[in-house]
Amino acid sequence: MGDVEAIASTKAIDLWYLFPIGIGVNRMLTSGHHPSEAFSDRLDVVLGTDAWRSAFYRSSRETGLFGDEHVVHKDTDFDRIKDFFLEHLRRLFPGAADNPLILRNSRE
Repeated sequence: MGDVEAIASTKAIDLWYLFPIGIGVNRMLTSGHHPSEAFSDRLDVVLGTDAWRSAFYRSSRETGLFGDEHVVHKDTDFDRIKDFFLEHLRRLFPGAADNPLILRNSRE
């Protein structure tokens, strides 16, 4: 059980979660291949499930110079990551906010 699940199980604590979409999760979701085992394990913990593996990546077979290849593509963006995590929080916390605040870098 992760920390968020442990907090939810108490049914006695309000949780404000600063979720690292860009600086954390999106950077760990590599393009062109699945993340390393260490990153994948960490993402399982942070996202509360391994379902992100099929939600954020798609596989296909492409014909290349040397025949057919199995190719993996990252298929997500900040909004999909946010929605995926919010769905996880809603399963744990029935009163999870429907209007999360996005904090952005002030230089953007």
